[in-house]
Amino acid sequence: CLDAKRELMRKGHRAQDIDFPLLWITHVAKTFESGKQRSASALKWYFDTLLALVPQGAKAPKSYEAFAAAADAYHEAGGFPVETLNEIGNLILGTPEFAIQRMEEVRNDMGQQEVILWMQVGGLDDAHVRDSMRLFAEEVMPRFKGQAPVVPAALLQAKAS
Repeated sequence: CLDAKRELMRKGHRAQDIDFPLLWITHVAKTFESGKQRSASALKWYFDTLLALVPQGAKAPKSYEAFAAAADAYHEAGGFPVETLNEIGNLILGTPEFAIQRMEEVRNDMGQQEVILWMQVGGLDDAHVRDSMRLFAEEVMPRFKGQAPVVPAALLQAKAS
């Protein structure tokens, strides 16, 4: 994402005007363990289904090579634990404080201003989705209200060079 933003800056766009939406599968709970317990089977179903649809081998178009490699790794490992998916940034699963930390990281590191949160994934129970949405609205959103866009240092350095 930073490389794409750098290229747009080389073409004359202002760093503070460059923003790409970021989609995150998100489940916020009072504790990581309760969030994991509530969402693990839905997340497993989603990733099993999605990665089973990725063309692989000779059928994989050149543009799908990275997806095919990820699907191969996923299937060879027998799936990835939700902890792994959380650590590598594929989802936000945890407490409101964890959600704030993860969102601040991409805001500060990449200047991310716009996120799309996918909270109803893989048949997740409606009551759990609503609870996650309530926690997000009450405890995470206020942290970002009224904040001006951030231009990360990496982009400022690119502009100077």
